[in-house]
Amino acid sequence: MPSTVSERLWAKAYAALEQDEPDMVKSFKQDISSITNTQVSVTPSDLAKILQIKLEEHDSKQLIVTILNKRIKVREQGEKVVKFIMWSKDVIGAAAVLEPHAAIAWAGVSLLLPVRGHCSN
Repeated sequence: MPSTVSERLWAKAYAALEQDEPDMVKSFKQDISSITNTQVSVTPSDLAKILQIKLEEHDSKQLIVTILNKRIKVREQGEKVVKFIMWSKDVIGAAAVLEPHAAIAWAGVSLLLPVRGHCSN
């Protein structure tokens, strides 16, 4: 029997969901069982464990490089660079017009920026 208010609230909400959407709950339990390789009751602590497992899997799939004993997640840093370029693209574009070689390079970068938005997930 749930002892805390949040556990009781979770149990009531889960029971209501199980009554309203039994097929979805059944599918959800199957997904959880496939992740944990066990049959589990769905409690907040179970979900926390499952989320931790999924986060660890996600982190293990990331490309990480070490530079000067510092671990750098390539995707995160790339996203920061792209956000900065998007933020400053008008200034960079105006400056690039003055130098033909820079204008060509900036045109290439400008063409790739919209593609990044479609490939981020």
